[in-house]
Amino acid sequence: MFVMGLSNDVTDSTDATIQKGAFRAEGTLWIEEEYLHFEPFNQDLAYGPYAIELDNIKSVTACWSRGTGVIPVDADSIQVITLDSQKFRFILDSPKEWAEKILSLLTPKLSLKSSPKPSSKSSAKNA
Repeated sequence: MFVMGLSNDVTDSTDATIQKGAFRAEGTLWIEEEYLHFEPFNQDLAYGPYAIELDNIKSVTACWSRGTGVIPVDADSIQVITLDSQKFRFILDSPKEWAEKILSLLTPKLSLKSSPKPSSKSSAKNA
């Protein structure tokens, strides 16, 4: 893992493996400006490159990698879920730290709920 200065806009990078079901592809995962990037070492496998907008990420959690895509094998992964429900699972060193790092860069999503209007009865009583 390395940290680059602001001149290259890459804030953090690590070797990672993307897992899609039973299939995996090794590559590099990095954070640059407003995106989480993954680029496989072997482009022929069709598992990337991906550029996931940080504003499009709904959740990031540390999780288990899975053998054959089903059987939990090791707690060495993060799962990134986007607002449109795409799921990306990355196997990497320090998954909890990476999940925290990505979450710290996300813009908080505000829930705007309208507050109830005061009833006209209570307004009339106070007048």
